Amino acid sequence: GCLAFEPNGCSGGVSQGCHTAYARGWNNQGESTASQTGFPETYGPLCYDTVAPTIAIASNPTTPASGWFNTGPTITLSATDPGGSNASGVATIYGVVGPTSCSPTNLGACQIYGSPFAIGQGIQTVTTFSEDKAGNFSSVDVGTFKIDVTPPVTKAGFSGTLVGSVYQSAVTVVLTATDNLSGVKTTWYSLNGGANTTYSGSFK
Repeated sequence: GCLAFEPNGCSGGVSQGCHTAYARGWNNQGESTASQTGFPETYGPLCYDTVAPTIAIASNPTTPASGWFNTGPTITLSATDPGGSNASGVATIYGVVGPTSCSPTNLGACQIYGSPFAIGQGIQTVTTFSEDKAGNFSSVDVGTFKIDVTPPVTKAGFSGTLVGSVYQSAVTVVLTATDNLSGVKTTWYSLNGGANTTYSGSFK
């Protein structure tokens, strides 16, 4: 097959993209199939794409400097197929939240991505990859998102000489803060409506 006829043969070869192939036959007397309707000389388009597509994961809002979201982010998956007009184009984006066996060789465990989606509290993983119309797969990308939308809990403990409901000595105050996900960063307190003070240990 040829991509173009020349006086002594043909030229051209298969490269990325879609092509029309030409075929022509000659006998020993030099007669050819040219212009003979019973012997078509053009075939196509014949399309060829061996370049893998790409995949990307984005979140809105973007990941904070702390690494922890305090609101559930919206996840967007996007894919491109390099090669411009020679590319076959993206066919499918696959995406799964949480532990999964989804992969290009196990599509039965995958979900097809349709639109941006929200993820909830906890440490969540998103596994994704794309497939182009020629059947090439991108690499598998796994994004990890840490979400904590639950406020921490702070409790105060008091010690001193308590008579009835009244302390008759100086009172030592101990603050204890807990957080089951991202952890406690800072604890503040104020006395008698004063300015906030960073807690660093017990005080009187």
